Amino acid sequence: MKKYWPLLVAPILSFAYTQQAPAPQIRPPAKEISVEAQPWVNNGVAEPFLEVDFIYWKVREDGLEYAEDGLGSPVDPVTSRGKVYEPDFDGEPGFRAALGVNMAHDGWDILLRYTWIYTHVTDSKSVNPNTDRLEPIWVHGNFSFLAGGLERARADWDLHTNVLDLEWGRNYYISPFLTLRPFFGLKGYWLNQDYGLSYTGFFDQAQTITGNNRVHLDQDTWGIGIRFGTNTAWYFARDWSVFADLALCAAWSKFDMERRDRGTNDLTNTTVTLAHLNYDRYSMVPIMELGVGLRWEMWFNQDSYHALIQAGWEEQIWWNFNRFFHVFSPFSTMGNLMYQGLTLKFRFDF
Repeated sequence: MKKYWPLLVAPILSFAYTQQAPAPQIRPPAKEISVEAQPWVNNGVAEPFLEVDFIYWKVREDGLEYAEDGLGSPVDPVTSRGKVYEPDFDGEPGFRAALGVNMAHDGWDILLRYTWIYTHVTDSKSVNPNTDRLEPIWVHGNFSFLAGGLERARADWDLHTNVLDLEWGRNYYISPFLTLRPFFGLKGYWLNQDYGLSYTGFFDQAQTITGNNRVHLDQDTWGIGIRFGTNTAWYFARDWSVFADLALCAAWSKFDMERRDRGTNDLTNTTVTLAHLNYDRYSMVPIMELGVGLRWEMWFNQDSYHALIQAGWEEQIWWNFNRFFHVFSPFSTMGNLMYQGLTLKFRFDF
């Protein structure tokens, strides 16, 4: 048996020597693996590009219901199905502008983008208090200032949106007809919204004295957080492609909120403050951004310059952004803020 030991040990020693041999140098790779899809940087350092977008988005926020009917009592039962009323959300114009640089180093790019849109919506509902019962949703719940019932309820909501996105990415080919641009960076924002409600009706049960109950809610919010995502483009022709974008963010945010309730007695022409509260809170806001559309682009002067025009549909959701609070249940709202609509983009790489 001893004469066979060399034959058994030789393969093991050979395998061990192979495992201990120095590995080939692969970091960084000796040649380019993925070809960059950005314009050629002639100066060898960096060259700028500019983006301008026209946006027409519908901005909607959950938790802005202001009145309801269809409520009854044992002595006054409901005879028809009621409804919950909220503001009528419409599309609004806005814009985005970005300034960036394409870098010669491995095809990286850096850009800073600013987004602005202003939204203002209103809605109202009027009834005959002798035959119909309209209930206010936002009235101070400790007592009813308009004990004789409501004639009219009105809601007025506006939102100022300001967003800054800083991106660091790389656009490259993963096949002859598919490009990918992963990126990361920061998102910063400041959003201010106001919600005004006016309830008009009767001060007394006999319905001889009219009055008004007004509620004003203010929420000023700012935040900053890590943002990352990817931009993809599928080319079905040399200059035409379908694009799809995705971005995710978790923004550390501060909410500064105020609520003030006032009641007016028309007979005595006096106004009293029914509630006045301030409330500050820090929280994390998750944000998701989606976009799809059609793109046309052109390269000229030996790929040194690049022009792009695209049209697409975008959607964004900001979870639990509405923090307008009821007096006795400050955490009951917590509605999502949503943006969706058309985006037209023009880009030029110098």
